Amino acid sequence: MMAHKFRYVKVTLEKDTPDIGKQGEIVAVNRSFAFNYLVPFGFARYTTRAELVGQALEKDYKEALTNVRRSAALQLKNKIGNNCVLNFEVLAKEKGSQALNIPLRPINIIEKLKERRVFTPLDMLREQDVEINTNSGFITKFGTYSASLTLDEEIKASVKIVVSEAPLDCSFIPY
Repeated sequence: MMAHKFRYVKVTLEKDTPDIGKQGEIVAVNRSFAFNYLVPFGFARYTTRAELVGQALEKDYKEALTNVRRSAALQLKNKIGNNCVLNFEVLAKEKGSQALNIPLRPINIIEKLKERRVFTPLDMLREQDVEINTNSGFITKFGTYSASLTLDEEIKASVKIVVSEAPLDCSFIPY
């Protein structure tokens, strides 16, 4: 009697197949199922060693990229620290008014952090990663506010924002 050495083979699915997997996945199936059904009807093709090596390399690359992003986020959190205060001087809408001429948005916070040289070229912080803790998500009045920064999925930092009125420069008006 001859024993079957390879009962299962690895195939790459060409189409979504119920109970097997989705398109592009590499799955191990019974050899006769692959030979008699999946491959002849175009549901799958036999997987080469190069594809298996490529899949392993891609997985390792994604893990390394995630580790780099996580370590960069931790370094950025350490740079920001626990007591980071961002001071903004903004013109008032009218004299004596508490309303700002232009509301402060998340991009203003990112630019202020860049001015303070907190960011390196590798650090990424998008507008949607900055959440200002107000009802509208913008700062429209003078005062002290807080904002939370999502640096990575599980890494967050917070900053304190102090908005004060900028003095109006009238030195250009001749008397």
